[in-house]
Amino acid sequence: MTDTVLSAYTGDLTQMLSTLSGMSARPAFNLTFANLQNSYANQYNDKMQVLQRQALDRYDTSLDAELIKLKEQLPKLEEYQNLVADSVSLVSERLDQIGDLDIQNASLQLHASVGDPLDTTEFDSGVDNLNDALSRLPILDGTEFSFYGDEGVGQIRLNGIGIDHFTVDDDQADPPTGSSYELSAGLSRVNLLVSQLYNRLDMVAGEVDRVKDRISEIQDHQQAQVADIKKDVARKAQEMKLQIASQLQALSVSFEAQQASNEQIVKAQTNDTYQPGSVVNLFS
Repeated sequence: MTDTVLSAYTGDLTQMLSTLSGMSARPAFNLTFANLQNSYANQYNDKMQVLQRQALDRYDTSLDAELIKLKEQLPKLEEYQNLVADSVSLVSERLDQIGDLDIQNASLQLHASVGDPLDTTEFDSGVDNLNDALSRLPILDGTEFSFYGDEGVGQIRLNGIGIDHFTVDDDQADPPTGSSYELSAGLSRVNLLVSQLYNRLDMVAGEVDRVKDRISEIQDHQQAQVADIKKDVARKAQEMKLQIASQLQALSVSFEAQQASNEQIVKAQTNDTYQPGSVVNLFS
């Protein structure tokens, strides 16, 4: 019977060893595969750090200093723009004051021409208010922004526009004197100042626009540059990922192919036909 049993299992020992070998191969491969994945992940991280450092080296910092300077200059420039605009408004209000004084002066000159007693209190008070307002005009030194001079504001702050308390006109004097002539000359000076201030305001507005446009231009350039660098880094990162995935997939496919081949060999070695009367048939 022993001979019968042994003959029934001819080749089974080889099959068993092959099967055991196949069963132990997969856990060993899975462990190796996991270790390889970790190794690739570490290599990927190291290469990404190198890529990021290289990306920073590629970033053009030549415009950073200009951008910082422009951003510091813009609020100061806008503050100066507001100062000039306020000055235009203040000086324009003086035109209204001169207009009121001109009306009062005409009445006083008429009364003086016919010998009426004169009360110049209101006129003189108006002149004092005018000169006080002129003395408090803002200083418009724009040297910091390459706007030289103050458009005559400093001179007017110190000396006014030549309008004093009421005096009767003297047309025969050389040159003629009197409040009418002072008001006319003062009005011309204020009109000239208003015109000069508007010119300054236009210049400042143009510089504000130029600085804003340049800031936007630099920022757009930097954003486009950053986007290009990020895109390039992402592309290289994707290439590395695909390369790693391809290598791991090739390794996995190779293992599975080898396993399939081994299973075919084991199957070929299997003897599923047992002799009649063998112990195996007793349990069939």
